[in-house]
Amino acid sequence: MRNTNKELIFLRTFAITIALGIITFASLAFKQFATNKKFGTIDVERINIVENDGTVKMVITNANHFPSKGDEVNGIVYHKRTKRAGMIFYTEDGKECGGFIL
Repeated sequence: MRNTNKELIFLRTFAITIALGIITFASLAFKQFATNKKFGTIDVERINIVENDGTVKMVITNANHFPSKGDEVNGIVYHKRTKRAGMIFYTEDGKECGGFIL
């Protein structure tokens, strides 16, 4: 009988400890920290700058990922054009309005 009480106390303590650990982990895992990340060098092939609603406002890209035939940006499908590295800007309506190409 005495051994059963010790086991029961151990199991309750273990269950409470595990539950508190899971709650702590879950609350810290999904917490968004307000600090900005700082990088020395970032190597990417394409960067899309988008609004909260998903509308693309600017694209910085290399030649391989430049929007060309069949690619869709803001619901507009591109026709054939030369792929070049550069930066493309889009209007409030989501239409291409210029940019810089190399």
